[in-house]
Amino acid sequence: MMGMRLSDRFERRLNRTLLLVCLLAIALVTAYRIAVFEPSDKAIVALMSDSRVRVSSSSEWWLLEPAQGDRKSPGVIVYPGLLADAAGYSPWARMLAERGYPVYLVKMPLHFSPLAPERATHILNKHPREAFVIGGHSLGGAVAARYAASHRERVEGLFLIASFIDREAGKEVVGLPVLQVAATKDGIITLNVSDREREQLPGTTEYVNIRGGNHQQFASYAEEWQDYPPAISEAEQLSLTAGALENWLSHLGSTLSFDRTHSFRK
Repeated sequence: MMGMRLSDRFERRLNRTLLLVCLLAIALVTAYRIAVFEPSDKAIVALMSDSRVRVSSSSEWWLLEPAQGDRKSPGVIVYPGLLADAAGYSPWARMLAERGYPVYLVKMPLHFSPLAPERATHILNKHPREAFVIGGHSLGGAVAARYAASHRERVEGLFLIASFIDREAGKEVVGLPVLQVAATKDGIITLNVSDREREQLPGTTEYVNIRGGNHQQFASYAEEWQDYPPAISEAEQLSLTAGALENWLSHLGSTLSFDRTHSFRK
């Protein structure tokens, strides 16, 4: 009888523990889903193919590319910010695709770029005869910078959107064309931080400051971030972001030439 009572007590305790674990797991999943920044309706519409832009999707990325006309070089690989769905960058990615540039919006596990920093390699290996630049927004830009630093021979440029780079990566990308895009109303990566980051960036870096823009409006999300209020509309900031990238890409593309070794040289 004593053995049965101990067994029953152990079973009840085990059941309570399992119930608590299940409730904790549900709470964590719910909190994570709430924390993730989901794309806005505008971003979802931008992911629809039409006569100008062809959109395709895989488990690892969204690809937005010109549906007709000349395909320009280099291609663009984008790493998303922390807990940000990559689809949120589709409005300005679509603008670039309309102007001829293929853009890969990389999907990250748990929306956390450090979990798959090498994902760009899958794209580069699929297109060995094409030139690419890599970059990203916020934390995604920092992870992209580390990728560029360790794969210097694979990419033709690095872009940082409201992002940063560490000193070691800055040394490794010396000589690589770099674009840094910041916003004057950014409450997360402020201009003071951006100015300090200039010490880490190579002399080849070009700088663009979007007056009145903030951190969130470099993408289009359904939720609001804890950020400074912007002085310009989201549509204007997305357009200015696309314009800054297009200007940089056009100058960079004019310096690329293909050789028989399947690499691009400046």
